[in-house]
Amino acid sequence: VLTGVLRAQSSEDLPRRQYESGLTFMNGQRYNEALKDFQAVIDSFPKSQVADNALLQVAMYHLDVAHDLSATQAAVDQLLKTYPDTDSAPMAHVLGGRVSMARGRSASEVDAAVASFERVERLFPGNEAVPAAGYFAGEALRLVRRYEDALQRYRRVSSAYPGSPWAARANLAAGYCLVQADRAAAALPEVQ
Repeated sequence: VLTGVLRAQSSEDLPRRQYESGLTFMNGQRYNEALKDFQAVIDSFPKSQVADNALLQVAMYHLDVAHDLSATQAAVDQLLKTYPDTDSAPMAHVLGGRVSMARGRSASEVDAAVASFERVERLFPGNEAVPAAGYFAGEALRLVRRYEDALQRYRRVSSAYPGSPWAARANLAAGYCLVQADRAAAALPEVQ
């Protein structure tokens, strides 16, 4: 039994080291090298504990760095199909909502984005992606001038997750939302 446990641990060592190498390259903005490491994990170690994380990193790169919505959506779809119950799935839903937001401001696109964000809390309550989803739901609503709905989302993130970095972002976004709604005097308490 002990031999099996040691073998399982050692089989996770290489994919974990390769994933961490990708993170180091990503943090150093050496994106091509990071993508090579992440893709190696995805292709060579698809059943490892970090394969879903590597795929999430690829999706985030495509959205935040390359601004390639199609590649982002493809990575999100692959992650949610292959690894639907992993720790990366909630943030994949957030990325999917962000893709919908980036595609346009039509009612159906905004509804799709907000639904994707709402899905995070329903399917993964207590996950660290929940405040991110709440923040981006507020952003989607603010962008289509649904200011009161956006403010509710921002304030919920701030009150329910005060220690999260998303709470600070939500406070600033609430202030900006109030300014956009011609309620600048009310914005000051939000950003303080």
